[in-house]
Amino acid sequence: MTSNGYFTQGRNADYGYECAAEYLLKGRDKTDRPFMNNTRVIREDEHTIVIRLHTTDIVTLKDNGDIILDSGGWHTPLTKGRMNMFLPKPYRLVADKGMWFLGTGWDKEDRKAVFENGLTIHADGTVTGGMSIEKFNYQTQLKKDIRKYAKAFAKQVANQKIPLPDGGDCWLCSMYTQEGESLGDTTADNHLLSHIEEKYYVPSLLTNAMKEHAMGILIHDDILAMMMLCSNPEDVNVPNHYKEKGMMFKESTTKEVVKMLVKYLERRLLV
Repeated sequence: MTSNGYFTQGRNADYGYECAAEYLLKGRDKTDRPFMNNTRVIREDEHTIVIRLHTTDIVTLKDNGDIILDSGGWHTPLTKGRMNMFLPKPYRLVADKGMWFLGTGWDKEDRKAVFENGLTIHADGTVTGGMSIEKFNYQTQLKKDIRKYAKAFAKQVANQKIPLPDGGDCWLCSMYTQEGESLGDTTADNHLLSHIEEKYYVPSLLTNAMKEHAMGILIHDDILAMMMLCSNPEDVNVPNHYKEKGMMFKESTTKEVVKMLVKYLERRLLV
């Protein structure tokens, strides 16, 4: 403690439960005491003390040594800075591209978990509640693969290379339950990953994404027309203006197909 009654200054100083309890006992109100600007130390019950920034309990200190973090949705430098004051050595929160990571240093190799509300550092130094770095790295790469696949798929659509669904499609994409779900959505088999790896552009996958994705009727008709023209370039049901459109049409179609495919695939693969 410093002479003014505040905790020892500096990141990773002794800001644990016992020090917080001692700090409260030295105040007029033994259950609620200001700490720093807009920050208070508050006793919740006989086993729990919280650090409240504005109206959010950003740090919960338990008498068993657990430290629980919760940003309340406020991913600000101030929130992160206050949290870091209460983390035990060698842990710290670092920000990178809008995300927070719990680690033991500044380098990517030092990261231990992706911050999520409820992330807990236990008395023995173990961490629970945050996404593992292994899962984060896997999902980061998968997002890149999904986007690359969606762009290639969309290019095929714009170039009239994707026909209407037929009996040669992937069964898990093209067959449905009585409730209207594709068989792929009812199984534990992530067959969509194989489509991405094999660069298999399944017409039924595209129509499934179209059913799920909110879009204007004109965009919907544009995409459907491209598929119809692939199946039959002379299809009399396709208005002539679709056959005459050039790159402007193809570019707008490509953007919409990429958007819907990315959303459709991420909902199913990023779990």
